[in-house]
Amino acid sequence: RLRGPEPLPQAAISPSRQKTAQVARPSSWIVNFRDKAVDSAMLKFIVVGFRRPDFTRPQLRRYFADVHGPLALAIPGLRRYVQNFVEPDERRDPPWDVIVELWFDDRAAMEAAWRSEAGRRATADNANCLDPERTRWSVVDEVVVRS
Repeated sequence: RLRGPEPLPQAAISPSRQKTAQVARPSSWIVNFRDKAVDSAMLKFIVVGFRRPDFTRPQLRRYFADVHGPLALAIPGLRRYVQNFVEPDERRDPPWDVIVELWFDDRAAMEAAWRSEAGRRATADNANCLDPERTRWSVVDEVVVRS
């Protein structure tokens, strides 16, 4: 018979995650890997991007590679940057075109990054490739269910 992992002692769970950990563990064996030392303070910001109407998906991808990506990489405090481009198939063709992940140490680092000259430059460049009326963004709480 399979057993779930042994519960973590409360001291091993970051204070901001204790409530979630207490709620999730009894009903399932979901482990939020952000509690591990490597990622314990990371904050994830995502952008669900819709390309401008005059861009094709290949043009958007090229723009991200040549222009927007390098601008994002110049943002101070950015710890991880991931571009996820839609790959439509015969059954799926979502309306969005890219999901971008930006990782920072914490909310204060993220806010400082957006206020920086490089952050303002990258933010201003969004309108050069993305439809500002449809594109959305948010800080998210990533919960890894299976790793």
